[in-house]
Amino acid sequence: MSLTDACLAFFKADGWDVATHEDGMLLTRVRGEHLAFHAVVIPDDERERITAYALVPGSVAPAHRLKVLDFATRANSGVAVGNFELDVRTGELRFKVGLDLHDVAPDEALIRNLVYRAVFALDGTWPGIEAMLKHGATVDEALALVGTLQGARDGQTITEA
Repeated sequence: MSLTDACLAFFKADGWDVATHEDGMLLTRVRGEHLAFHAVVIPDDERERITAYALVPGSVAPAHRLKVLDFATRANSGVAVGNFELDVRTGELRFKVGLDLHDVAPDEALIRNLVYRAVFALDGTWPGIEAMLKHGATVDEALALVGTLQGARDGQTITEA
C-alpha cells in the first residue's frame, strides 16, 4: 500500500474530509478547541516518509516575527516529537511532525499519532500565540499561558471544520 493510500485510509476511517492537492498533498480543515485551521499531510513514497503540518491561518506580521520566533524556539525546547517553524520571509507559522517509514509498514495508529500530534500541539499553544499577536503579551506571558510543547494535551477530541 502506498503512503498516500495509507493516509487516505486513516482519514476515511477517522471521519475526516480530505482534499488531495495536485502535487499529492492531503489537505483538511480542523476546528480545535481554540482555533480553526488547515492541516496538511505530505506522503512521500520515494523518500518513505510522511510529514504533517498544522498551519496557523494567515501570516505573522513582520512586527511580531521576532517575538513569535522566540516563542517557537522556547516552546520547542526539549520536545522529542515535532516542532514549530516560522518562515521569517513570509510569516507562515506551522507545527510540523515527520515520520520516517524506511522499512516500516505504515499503519493507522502511526498516521493517527502523526496527525493528531500536529493538530493538538498547534491548538494547545494557540492561546499563547494569540495573546502575543492580538494582546501584546510578552513571550514569557504567552508561555505561562500554555507551557512548552511538552505540556501540549493529547487525546482530546478535535473535529474538522
